[in-house]
Amino acid sequence: MKYAMKVAIALLLVAAFSAPAMAGFEEGLAAYKKDDFATALKEFRPLAEKGNAQAQYMLGRMHYFGRGMPQDEVKGAEWIHKAATQGHMEAQTMLGFLYDSGNGVPRNAAKSVEWFQKAAAQGQVIAQYQLAFKYKHGDGVPRDASKAVEWYQKAAAQGDTDAQYALGLMYSSGDGIPRNDVKAMEWFQKAAAQGNAKVQVMLGALYERGDGVPKDDVKAVAWYRKAAVQGNEPAQLSLGRMYAAGTGVPQDYVRAHMWFDTRAQSDNSVDAVNGRDSVAKKMTPQQIAQAQKLARECKQREFKGCD
Repeated sequence: MKYAMKVAIALLLVAAFSAPAMAGFEEGLAAYKKDDFATALKEFRPLAEKGNAQAQYMLGRMHYFGRGMPQDEVKGAEWIHKAATQGHMEAQTMLGFLYDSGNGVPRNAAKSVEWFQKAAAQGQVIAQYQLAFKYKHGDGVPRDASKAVEWYQKAAAQGDTDAQYALGLMYSSGDGIPRNDVKAMEWFQKAAAQGNAKVQVMLGALYERGDGVPKDDVKAVAWYRKAAVQGNEPAQLSLGRMYAAGTGVPQDYVRAHMWFDTRAQSDNSVDAVNGRDSVAKKMTPQQIAQAQKLARECKQREFKGCD
């Protein structure tokens, strides 16, 4: 799937913070980081009006999100466009998102591709991923799986875990590249090792089923656990199921109840509720109370150290 726009735009701000800057802009950036938007605006505006692309980009973001001024997506897009036309790759990437969503500018899938292309050619990893996604799905450009693979490879080589996962899927299906299950697993492992919970739970399922890899319940549990402690709900359900059955891990009804209950409280999942109620029939009242206490503490810690 493509990057969620809000997440991607937040990452683009992080990239802007790390770019080399000139005097005045640095003071504005420091103020912006402290949420002192009045000072940031005072520093950014004169630089932006003189044509400084970095200041134009930041001023555009301030208008777009309403930081220190009334929110104005159109004016924000105008300043971001000024920076993008000067080659500012974060501005180009954000403009690609704006044209993709129709926020601040009329929606235009072809222009979205055009701006992602410009940023991707400069090595902007989010733009590379988005461009690959566009080619894969034929959104704003004719579908071209081989070009999708090319851009996924570039983003994956920079460590983007979503691109690594997508590239693994391309290898697995033989879409745009000769099918290669070994390569697919290599890319899945890279993404999972960097903490991509979506890929971790997928690997857990593959090892549990023996799908493309030797069946290994211990490895399945290990991957489910890594995803579960990140708050991944499918992994929490799977981990509860493994503890309940004693598959790949010693049978532990308290842990099973804890993970089922944790998932059930998140979205009242039917499977989680049924799993919790099923193991509860095999537990003492004291064990149930212990499991409930663990589930509460786990959520309070945002799942850190829960297993």
